[in-house]
Amino acid sequence: MDIPLELQELFGRAAVEDRSFSSTAKTYRLNDSGRVLFVKFASAELLDRERLMSEFLHRHGLAPAVVGYGATEESAYLVTEGLAGGDGIAAEHLAEPRKLAVVFGESLHRLHELPVDGCPVKSRDQELRRLAEIDLAAGTCDPTHIPEPLDQAIARLHAERPHDDQVVLHGDYCLPNILLDGFELSGFVDLGNGGIGGRHYDLYWGVFTLEYNLKSNSYKDLFLDAYGREHYDADLFDYNRIVSGLT
Repeated sequence: MDIPLELQELFGRAAVEDRSFSSTAKTYRLNDSGRVLFVKFASAELLDRERLMSEFLHRHGLAPAVVGYGATEESAYLVTEGLAGGDGIAAEHLAEPRKLAVVFGESLHRLHELPVDGCPVKSRDQELRRLAEIDLAAGTCDPTHIPEPLDQAIARLHAERPHDDQVVLHGDYCLPNILLDGFELSGFVDLGNGGIGGRHYDLYWGVFTLEYNLKSNSYKDLFLDAYGREHYDADLFDYNRIVSGLT
């Protein structure tokens, strides 16, 4: 790919490792004489939101510092400092799945306890609902999350539901997007889908990633208990399953 002129010197002198896991973004880990940086290339819309959310959470000690950003109408790059430790799917973390599930739940609770005042991305759950409706109109869904017939999913999406507490969402709460150092939270990354929204969107993805990455459904209760079982609502959880399968 073409490296922007302002980053060419950095890429030329640093040791570069491709850390891309998404078809919509390219991510590189750079070791610049011992200083670790991450450079992500993606759409300007996604990375502008990630920049804003990273800066907001960095002020709370929960995300890496943003050290560079550039954008055109079509694409952008974001440069962030590396965080201590490894992600949630590092071998040392997967080797202790029960401990990992507890820390994963506690870390999400810590994020959701932040005051929403000052969060730069508003009404994220309304945007997710809008995206879900667009996919419904196209008749598409992800059967991983929506195994039932689409008409049943539509009825579930449109059914009356209780209000969900508005919190600071990660928006893609999965094990690769949390950094732990000795099972202590270092911070969150890949925040381009974050903003203010209902807590059960993150809760659904937290349970899903534990089942997916740990190859077992045995850790849901540990995760929810560590998060705070009193905040869990099965109806809202199932509603967000449908939203997740359509966004």
